[in-house]
Amino acid sequence: MNNQEDMKSLLARFIGPRANYYLNSSNRKIEFHWPGLLFGGLWLLYRKMYFNFFIILAFTFFITILAGIINLEIKYLIWGVSWIPSIILGVFGKSIYLNFAKLKIKKYVKSPIYNEKVFLELGGTNWSVPILWLIICIIITLMVTLPYVRFGTNFY
Repeated sequence: MNNQEDMKSLLARFIGPRANYYLNSSNRKIEFHWPGLLFGGLWLLYRKMYFNFFIILAFTFFITILAGIINLEIKYLIWGVSWIPSIILGVFGKSIYLNFAKLKIKKYVKSPIYNEKVFLELGGTNWSVPILWLIICIIITLMVTLPYVRFGTNFY
């Protein structure tokens, strides 16, 4: 087996059961990726790209703070800004994930500090983190909005 085949085999095992979806795509940078478009940052968490997720979170936070400083209508701005990362992930999602996986594999091949089984667990998918993030967002939204909801029996 040559080095290219080793890399492809390791990449397929790192990505997990959906490896063919990523590996059989053409080597174009721009290719439609529906999970990235529909789920945005949650897809990044699902694919264990935590650093990329926090960059998007920081970007959204920064734009929101900036909008608050210059007195823009924040509710419309947040809705518009929240779609920017999803559109980017919808267009470049496959490429971003393949680059992420290749970088992790190159680091591992260069200096394997732990066994291959532990390394392969860094790849693949994880349902718990995006679900936990969604629950946290729902709880925070309820905590922020519930005090302003008027409960009563005066429904006419």
